[in-house]
Amino acid sequence: MLRLSCAVAAALAFLFSGSLAQNPGSNPAQTITQDPNDWPMYNHDAVGTRCNPAKDKLTPDSVKGLKVKWVFPTTGDVYGTPSVVGTSTRSQESADNVMVYVGDTSGTFYALTSSGALVWKANVGSPITDSALVTDKMVIFGDLAGYIHRLNRADGTEAWPLVRPDNNLTAAIFGSPILVSDPVGNHVVVGISSNERPPEFKGT
Repeated sequence: MLRLSCAVAAALAFLFSGSLAQNPGSNPAQTITQDPNDWPMYNHDAVGTRCNPAKDKLTPDSVKGLKVKWVFPTTGDVYGTPSVVGTSTRSQESADNVMVYVGDTSGTFYALTSSGALVWKANVGSPITDSALVTDKMVIFGDLAGYIHRLNRADGTEAWPLVRPDNNLTAAIFGSPILVSDPVGNHVVVGISSNERPPEFKGT
């Protein structure tokens, strides 16, 4: 109930410049995959279609035959939907060229192959409950301490100094970031909520 109230309270959004760089202008603008097989953010895309147009194997008849292919044990609970994105060397013959990105309530973020092998993991020090936005080089998500993280897809290292958009002590990020485009460029939009009880924090 608290989480729902906090989500309603977070009425505004925080935007980053399209470069998403530690030093503006030093890195090229980030983009997201256009491969229809990928699921690079929560709800699939910025408008929330929740539709993968490339999926052609699941049908009313085939879904009853679904089985668990692998299980990866995480340190904490997983609440966010995993993001699934292919690498630049993606091929249908190699499942290890498709990556799965997800965080848990221990503050650990994982990069796995789609066959369940760990590529890297990083602990950010606070629970993660949102789904990550995956760009061509970065993985972006928030934590329940109100920080926004941008990890390098290659090795999980932080790609910029930590950012905490709101200095309220109870600021928290429950919602998942999305990438939107406008005439100025690409922007990452992240909602800021609160851990206050009762949730009186307005949100940014």
